[in-house]
Amino acid sequence: MRPQLKHALLAFGAGVVAAMIWNGTGSLVVGQSLPYKAPRTPDGHPDLGGYWQALNTANWDIEGSNAQAGPYANLLGAYTAQPPGFGVVEGGAIPYKPEALALKKKRFESRLTHNPMFGSGPSGDEEDLSDPEAKCFGGGGLVRATYMPYPSQIIQARNKIFIAYQFGVAFRVIHLVDRGGDLWDAIDDDTLDNDRWMGRSAGRWDGDTLVVYTKGPYYRSVTLDRAGNFMSPNARLIERYTPTSPYHLKYEATIDDPATFSRPWKLGMPLYRIVDQPNMELLEFECIPFVEEFMYGTLKKK
Repeated sequence: MRPQLKHALLAFGAGVVAAMIWNGTGSLVVGQSLPYKAPRTPDGHPDLGGYWQALNTANWDIEGSNAQAGPYANLLGAYTAQPPGFGVVEGGAIPYKPEALALKKKRFESRLTHNPMFGSGPSGDEEDLSDPEAKCFGGGGLVRATYMPYPSQIIQARNKIFIAYQFGVAFRVIHLVDRGGDLWDAIDDDTLDNDRWMGRSAGRWDGDTLVVYTKGPYYRSVTLDRAGNFMSPNARLIERYTPTSPYHLKYEATIDDPATFSRPWKLGMPLYRIVDQPNMELLEFECIPFVEEFMYGTLKKK
């Protein structure tokens, strides 16, 4: 064999061996890359800190939709139009119970019709079905705050994780629980923070994945997008944050709400790290001053 050909074959063989990774099951896989190993905090857990943002149309409709005219199209043209987008719901459709699906449609129709007399009826519990986004409530609420078209910031401490959301200047606190047992039981600890929009959360690490359990009661039903999708005040959530590269988090949320859905269901999406803004910070989107006319204008004296 000529020396040049021999050297070429040896180099090719070395390249093939370098591309073969042991998969942990007793076999070799060609072309498979090693799993991403995130940087560590001093306590040894993945460092999720930084600024993140979803890049999708889930805030308009988590089930996905075609382009649609927005409200007041006769005045604003395409300025408020809904863009087309892919859904983020596993399986494509949310498993609503029939009565809940009818309420979802009603919520969509009422999304810009605020009832300033909410809670003042004979029973005191008539629900205002307008969209909390239009009222600047609670950063959009869970899990919607994650995929609204604004950045968020994760701040990681030893026993707590803070997530701040730009819209409505909202935030949540996730308490990390080291002890064993059910995280639902840990959430019932009265020392944990409770927010009527973000619920009460406890989390722990499962390998490189941050697993967060959250339950309410929330402030009335929780709106999930502009299409009227929602969950009840007693819904339970299990969220998972997994770093998959220096620039991506895999986000998943499983929603369990027997009052509204026929079974638990899941949504998921990547979150992207903001890296091209050297002076990045969350700018205040304090929108309360913008909604007074929308919420209370009908109460003005004639």
